Amino acid sequence: MKLNSLLLITSVLLFTHGAMAEPEIHVSPGLTYFHYEEFGLDNSTLNKEIGFLPGISITLLQQQHSLGAHIFSGEVEYDGQTQSGVPHSTDTDESLYYFFYRYDFLTEQSTHNYFVSLNYNFWERFIQANNNVGSLYEEYSWWHLEAGLHAYKALKNQQKLNYELAIFQTFNGEILVDLDSFNYGKPVLDLGDKLGIRGLIAYDLHTDNAALIRMGLEYKFWGFGRSNTKNVSDGTTTISVTEPESETNLLRFFIQLTHSF
Repeated sequence: MKLNSLLLITSVLLFTHGAMAEPEIHVSPGLTYFHYEEFGLDNSTLNKEIGFLPGISITLLQQQHSLGAHIFSGEVEYDGQTQSGVPHSTDTDESLYYFFYRYDFLTEQSTHNYFVSLNYNFWERFIQANNNVGSLYEEYSWWHLEAGLHAYKALKNQQKLNYELAIFQTFNGEILVDLDSFNYGKPVLDLGDKLGIRGLIAYDLHTDNAALIRMGLEYKFWGFGRSNTKNVSDGTTTISVTEPESETNLLRFFIQLTHSF
């Protein structure tokens, strides 16, 4: 499976990165507000999913290089409609995985620096059956390239406020729609590329034993354009499958613990 292979590769990279240097490790449990919405051709809302997803982020940092993974998973509320336009409500199981490499450029100004990152994203979406409407499983995968600014303001007692603002471009997005239970197979569609934005504000607190605790909020927004259309058949009936335009908003509260090797 694509995700299992990526997890293995990431584990090897993390191990290699750690073996080559003496990195810091950042572990960040958090809670993410998740808001996903799909739109019709007339820009009307087709469905939306809203809820909170617990998760964790792990990052290895060595000088200007960072390598890490974010995992969020949970159940959210689905409010939408069937293919025939009948209102439909249920729950959706969401699992989101993000893997990234980031490089921070050094500047003469110690209070800020610029960075770029390459990110791979994988999302499992399982809309549960309810009220005589069947379930639907989908897999989304895409890359995005990000560039941004990190700045901080020093406070007393080695405390500081951190700020980040970034813009990113999604590319090579795909969605797999599992229609096997209806005998239509698993068509794969190409997602439309769009720009996204990310912002962060965080407070750093140094404890008496020199450990670093960071508390922060991170906001992320992106969208996908309407996909291509594929015709699939069960041997008797042919249907057209299209993924509509969509937008996703994430607001994550996290507490980061830092350990230096």
